[in-house]
Formats: sequence, structure tokens, C-alpha cells
Amino acid sequence: MNCQNCGANVDGKAFCPQCGAQVQAPAQPSYNYNTGYNQPVKANNYIATYGDISTQVRIGRRLAIAGLVVSIIMTIFWILWIILIVVAIGNANPGTVRYSYYRY
Repeated sequence: MNCQNCGANVDGKAFCPQCGAQVQAPAQPSYNYNTGYNQPVKANNYIATYGDISTQVRIGRRLAIAGLVVSIIMTIFWILWIILIVVAIGNANPGTVRYSYYRY
């Protein structure tokens, strides 16, 4: 590295040996390691950090709760529907119903 005032070599020194000027280290490039997916702010973290609940956070929390409720209800519905179909197939007795085109 060279001094910006006189151009003398100042490798690793804080001051230039020729002119005595303070040597500034070259600027390090800044790297942003969070260029990928950034996790969204959660409602509880927002409250803990900022202490106030904004309207958007309230709406987001309500939508999250509504989504959980609907998914639980639909899961129960499909489980009951599958049980109903299995019971209906198990109770069907093909020997009692005759489909015949001929008269006896």
C-alpha cells in the first residue's frame, strides 16, 4: 500500500515514514450475506421490538388464525368423509341386490 500524500510504501504502518501523514486503510468491500430469502416479521416479534401493534399486524394475525381454523375444520371434514365412504363400502352387500334383465 502506498501513501496518498507522497506515494511512499507504507505496508502495514499507521503513519508514512517519509511525510508522517496518517495512512488510511483501503475501504473493505461490504458483503451482504442476506441477499436470499428474508424471513418476514412475525407479529409477536414486532410487538416485542416496537411495543405497538399496527393495523397491518392485527390484520395479519387475524388472517393467520382464520387460516389455521379453516385448515383444522377441513382436515376433520375429509377424515370424516373418508370414514363414511369406507363404512358405506363395507356395508354394501352385493348379494341382496340383483340387476337382471330377465324375469324369473
